[in-house]
Amino acid sequence: MCVRFKRIVAAAVAAIALSPLGAVAPAHAAPTPGSSVVSIASASAMDKKVKCTRTNSGSCIKRGQFCAKAMRNKSGRDGKGQKLHCRKSGSYLRWK
Repeated sequence: MCVRFKRIVAAAVAAIALSPLGAVAPAHAAPTPGSSVVSIASASAMDKKVKCTRTNSGSCIKRGQFCAKAMRNKSGRDGKGQKLHCRKSGSYLRWK
């Protein structure tokens, strides 16, 4: 999970925890039980996902994808947690 997203989630959780329920939900609607717990639980579930190596664009690396010259002969993990190595394939560097 990227650091920016963690900060956004942390700020949202803090805002929910610090504000009275009347300010979060409209006055005429009763808050649903556990609604804030669901958002906190989903945020903690995201933390348990596999930490993948990110490309310059921010997405997880994939097998066969081009890799940067700086990553040559280094290893990383894809979104499924599999270990990949940046190796030369022909005249290009690719994750294998």
